[in-house]
Amino acid sequence: MPTKVTSELLPYMQEYYDPAKNTTWWLPGVMTVTNPNRSSIVVNTDKHGFRHSTTSDAKTVSIQNDHASIENIIIGGSTGFGIGASSDSNTLSSQLADLTGEKWGNFCIRAHTLQQQQAQFSYFMPMFKSLKRIIIFCGLNEIEAYHRCVIMPEVYGPFFAWNQYFQRMNSHHMDLESKTYNGPEDGHLVRINDHEKDHRFLMKILSNSLATWKMFAKACDADLYYAFQPLPYLMNRRYSPEEARIFAHMASVSPETFDNRVSQNKAAYENWYKEELEEACNEYDIPFLNINSAFEENELNKKWLFVDTSHFTDFGHKMCARMIFSKLGFDSV
Repeated sequence: MPTKVTSELLPYMQEYYDPAKNTTWWLPGVMTVTNPNRSSIVVNTDKHGFRHSTTSDAKTVSIQNDHASIENIIIGGSTGFGIGASSDSNTLSSQLADLTGEKWGNFCIRAHTLQQQQAQFSYFMPMFKSLKRIIIFCGLNEIEAYHRCVIMPEVYGPFFAWNQYFQRMNSHHMDLESKTYNGPEDGHLVRINDHEKDHRFLMKILSNSLATWKMFAKACDADLYYAFQPLPYLMNRRYSPEEARIFAHMASVSPETFDNRVSQNKAAYENWYKEELEEACNEYDIPFLNINSAFEENELNKKWLFVDTSHFTDFGHKMCARMIFSKLGFDSV
């Protein structure tokens, strides 16, 4: 939910969290998807739940109707989906369409991890006939879902609500309250005792997923890039007054949760996550775009980039799109 401060500053943010418009839809293989057939001045989705984007001449692009002619797609979670954008035209995919003059599709699903997006894309891949580039815009959901795991499926990897899902589907084996698992040690699950020391399990899953994405890209005759999702607390920049107010309010509402979340993610990023993710990308010849450092290089101190600790303002989307654009081999803007 948006904080009270965020709602005061950006009233349209309610559109992203109104329970009447954002019910959970469950599908086989991918778990949850974004509400299909949304229609508003802020968010519009097609029958599959994919958000519309726009072309440089303001025409609507949807996965449902334009899959055969889409030239580039963004893969990711809620930040790529565009939470924080005041309209479909202000999301990353639309901003990149403005910069390139090409047709971009928004293939991002809220709260999805890279592995869930991998499963989702496997169903839709034959529909795409004109892909030039696939941009993986990820990083946060994978590490956050991992940090929430008590046990983890060794091959499939973590996703949001994994603990609850496993408890309900295997109630005779799992007790979430005591965080104990009493089932058989049959190899397909691993127990996470220390998230820092046991991170090799997560990195193996992500490495396998990147290998699969490389095969997807080759099958589509498309170039593949990994853009590490920017996060405000990973940047050496001063917050805008609006950001400082929002983050302070978030911390005051749930100080322990907020502090733990930020410190866990920051420690992982600095100690092993960024480095090992970049190594995995290099192994499969996938260009790794560190957008956090790009933000630091672009004189953005005290500019209002984030509506919370992970999602962009319209200006933030525009700046992030420019940074991705500059790293894709196009001429500078």
